[in-house]
Amino acid sequence: MTQDGRCPASERVQCVWAGDAVVALSATVPGQAATTIELHTHPSLASTATVAGCCEVSLVRLGPDKTAEGPDPGDYRASLRVRRP
Repeated sequence: MTQDGRCPASERVQCVWAGDAVVALSATVPGQAATTIELHTHPSLASTATVAGCCEVSLVRLGPDKTAEGPDPGDYRASLRVRRP
């Protein structure tokens, strides 16, 4: 997770828009150099899916939800869907 600009999930905070978070992944295909791909949580801003080698990689969810206090960087978990087109 390289950036988290999502609106905090709190009743005390009101946001004009939901925001965006960016997940950076390193994809390695046999016989090719590793490639860094970035997936976004906000589909209107950038890609939530990309093709890496023979597979489509989609960001399904990024958790935990952002709060005003955090979360700690080590607590982030990305749920991905990997499939062959």
